[in-house]
Amino acid sequence: MTVHTVTPILAARDRLPSAVTHGRLEHGLMVCLGLLASDPERFAPAAVGWHAGLCAWLPGIEFSESQAALAALEGLAGPNRIAAARALRDACRRHGLDDVAAVLDGWLAQLGPPPIAPGAKQGPPQPLTAA
Repeated sequence: MTVHTVTPILAARDRLPSAVTHGRLEHGLMVCLGLLASDPERFAPAAVGWHAGLCAWLPGIEFSESQAALAALEGLAGPNRIAAARALRDACRRHGLDDVAAVLDGWLAQLGPPPIAPGAKQGPPQPLTAA
């Protein structure tokens, strides 16, 4: 293999998945979330591409809401990913993008419940059962 044959392979790997650039918003978001889990280095470019599609889908979106959506996407990769996913989900619902919101609901369900904050009240202790 020469440099000339490797370069197109590398370029193809760096391209955004077609579901992100040309597909439905919910499919593109599924791909982004999959990349977040399997190939985190490719998540950010894919998320930015998805955001571009979101803005194209919502002509007239305000700067502040566009920036909030992009910040929420970035937050999906951070320690406050649950709050970020909820913020993006709620914004999608406000714009009637229920299929996209459903993708985020599914992702949140896979993450499980958020950890309980120190000092927060919990339910009654559960009895231990013998295994």
